[in-house]
Amino acid sequence: LADAAVKIQAGFRGARARKDKQKKDDEQLNQKLGHLSTGGGGGGGEEEEEVDIDLSDPDLNKAATKIQATFRGHRQRASDH
Repeated sequence: LADAAVKIQAGFRGARARKDKQKKDDEQLNQKLGHLSTGGGGGGGEEEEEVDIDLSDPDLNKAATKIQATFRGHRQRASDH
């Protein structure tokens, strides 16, 4: 009976430790992502600049097509390995 209790306690402690580690890792990741989204922390409260893009621009469509083709090629080569 004591061995069973020890196993249950060990399982619970292990699960709790994994949960705590995951929470800590998530917090660290959120801090890093928050740091990146603020532009490295310089300036702090800067607002993002709104960009007006003409979606009917043929050069924009060519650029988007090129980016998509490049990514699809990369993805295909990666899946071949």
